[in-house]
Amino acid sequence: MLKASIAAWNEGDMDALRELNDPEVIARSVEGWPEPGPYVGREALMRQWKQQREAWDADTIEPISDFIDLGDRVAASSSGVAQVMALALTSR
Repeated sequence: MLKASIAAWNEGDMDALRELNDPEVIARSVEGWPEPGPYVGREALMRQWKQQREAWDADTIEPISDFIDLGDRVAASSSGVAQVMALALTSR
């Protein structure tokens, strides 16, 4: 599921990403993340991901470690690459 979620994110397929998550998912952010969560429920998680997706022109996630089976959870380290939107500012 984690591999499929990364692939869906990288393809920009938010519908597939939604379907991969249980309606009662609880997602927690890494320590120090600006929006600390937790995100309770699929729709709360999708709102957070939509906000993240809208903040960048393009972004991808790449695993940088093996996937670790923790029973009912999977862990992996990842790295993200994003392009920041350019803003045109004017003053009067």
